[in-house]
Amino acid sequence: VPHHLLGVVSANVEFTSKDFRDMAIP
Repeated sequence: VPHHLLGVVSANVEFTSKDFRDMAIP
């Protein structure tokens, strides 16, 4: 997992695992 995505997730605690996966995978 790219480290820059970790900052986005920590800033948006309402992110679900699905939302994260959809964003992380084009």
